[in-house]
Amino acid sequence: MADLTQRIRTGRKSLAWKLTIGFLIVLGALLYFAQSFFFNQKQNQKKHWDPVRSDENQNIFKINSIQDLEIFLDMHPEDNEFMKILHRIYQIDVTSSRLRIPSVFKDTLGKIPKVDEQKVVQIRNRLTGESSNYNPHRANRPKNQNADPNYLPDLIKGTKEDCQFCKPEIYTAEEEWGRVRTNHTVSAANLYRMVGPYNGIIIPEQHNPLQLSYEELEDMFACARDWFVKIYQHNSHLVYPMLVWDFFPKSGASQIHPHMQVWLGEEYTGDFLTSYQAYKKYRHKYRGDYLEDLFYVHSIIGLGVQNGSVSVISPLHSHSDNELMIVSRLLDDTFIRMFYTAIKLYNEKMDIHCISIGISLPPVDPGVFYYPVVARIGARGDCSIVASDVSSLDLYSFYSINADPFKLMQKLKQVITV
Repeated sequence: MADLTQRIRTGRKSLAWKLTIGFLIVLGALLYFAQSFFFNQKQNQKKHWDPVRSDENQNIFKINSIQDLEIFLDMHPEDNEFMKILHRIYQIDVTSSRLRIPSVFKDTLGKIPKVDEQKVVQIRNRLTGESSNYNPHRANRPKNQNADPNYLPDLIKGTKEDCQFCKPEIYTAEEEWGRVRTNHTVSAANLYRMVGPYNGIIIPEQHNPLQLSYEELEDMFACARDWFVKIYQHNSHLVYPMLVWDFFPKSGASQIHPHMQVWLGEEYTGDFLTSYQAYKKYRHKYRGDYLEDLFYVHSIIGLGVQNGSVSVISPLHSHSDNELMIVSRLLDDTFIRMFYTAIKLYNEKMDIHCISIGISLPPVDPGVFYYPVVARIGARGDCSIVASDVSSLDLYSFYSINADPFKLMQKLKQVITV
């Protein structure tokens, strides 16, 4: 009996020991997996870091110039979301080399910083093929003519008396069905068609482009919208609305009086079509929204700002100096106010008056693949200087950008927050 009792006690001790060992093994395994889980979570957070949502990392380095872009990108791991989307849309190359400048020549250049070692930031949009090369030093090239501050006031005043667009009912043609009239605006048919079958002109009462009020601008867009609807009613095959607008002769305007050129096509044309095809291709290939991702990468680097439902960027694939792109789902009050803010920024804060504008609007047929409002506004140089802002580079090779887009965006953000 005593022997049996001893065996039971020994068995209990052995079982207790085995249970203890088993518990320690399970506990160790749990601690190991817990440690591995949290370590992997941290690794994944680093791997998938989203600069938009990370206040800790968002202010590591602020870009103040296009020349800083290379430094900013080098600070980001290649496999995070931002870099993946950036490289999906853009190819970016930064090149530099040193120059030897004779001392006599250098003395004539004045105080231009780092003129003997310049960076050229070369950017290609992989989806549209647009290529833009940035070197703000090129703005310091010699000018053979000085700006004339009296040029625009004299031009506006001198053209008012004989302005044909001030009397559009008499001095402009109209379509067979007539004109569209709104509160302060009337449509005309372009006597010298630039596109067919219909090419309209939207003409406000205001003669001075620099004095257009918000109400007058809003009325111009209302007239344009009614014109598109009227054309669609006459020909339902025409569903894609487009609009261009040049301010003053330097940018290509044939009349000083403000006027939009409008037309409706069976498809978008030119660069409008290129952007539209990129939008559709991106949706099909990446299951994403090209314009939303475009804004995303620009907002991270400091070239994007959002105001309500409207997004504004200074695109890395700009065609001209100081270019803005405004995107909105609708041609509504929010878009028009942002558009008006941009025009006032150029005119009043930057002393830029010669600008060119291109806008594609959503298809008038709701059954067609949707595309939002996309407006691009670019500066065309000093109005009073004869020298062209466009060269063989821009026409046949790449867009040569001499202004720093970060300076433009800083000014826009100041205007919006006021």
